[in-house]
Amino acid sequence: MQQDTNLTARLSHIATAAFAWLAMSASAHAGLILTIEEAGIQDSQVTGTKIVENFDEWGEGSFVEDVETEIGTYSVLSGSGNIVPHGQYGGADGEGNYLFTSRGGNQIELVFDQPISYFGFWWSAGDGGNLLDVDTLNNSHHFTTQAIYDAEALSDAHMGNPNTNYLGKNKREPYAFVNLFATDQQSRIESIRFYGSNFESDNHTVVVTPLQQVRGRVVSDVNEPPVAALMAGLLGLLLLRRKK
Repeated sequence: MQQDTNLTARLSHIATAAFAWLAMSASAHAGLILTIEEAGIQDSQVTGTKIVENFDEWGEGSFVEDVETEIGTYSVLSGSGNIVPHGQYGGADGEGNYLFTSRGGNQIELVFDQPISYFGFWWSAGDGGNLLDVDTLNNSHHFTTQAIYDAEALSDAHMGNPNTNYLGKNKREPYAFVNLFATDQQSRIESIRFYGSNFESDNHTVVVTPLQQVRGRVVSDVNEPPVAALMAGLLGLLLLRRKK
């Protein structure tokens, strides 16, 4: 009995340490917050000094060479990128061009000229296989747009192209403006990679400084700190010991 009591006490101490570690991990991970705007909004609503890349000055068709812009450099890491004229699947406000990353291993990286506090883009004809890798000054984050599908932030009003010339088209997929906010200086964003299944985006928007006030509908964080699994196991073992 004494041995069981000692083991339970040791496990309790470990669980307490795990809780503390989890709290610190969650705090550090909260350096990036992902939100979406209300349905129909197709450009950034933050108040800082914004720089926007809308791809309207790019030539239509595929590209493989680096492209330097006011917000940073677009590089094709694998396959090719595509600039597509507006249609039911993309083109903010139903006009101009948009960036398209097709399935099959194509991957585009945007490296910013300097770390930024905010990045936003219009996500059109979205699906759960659109992927974003975000490198900050102190961490790397992986986001999947399936998290938007699973979040209460996404409403029925987001479904289908909202523009007059394509209104009601493609009602099975969402259209939303996505925001990524850094919440502290060390979480400012250095680069973003776009890949996955048929990723359409437009109106890429950055604010370098200062940190922006978070706005929009918050999407649940999909990157659970790995310590959570350890904590769950420890708690389960503690409960098992106590039942005995």
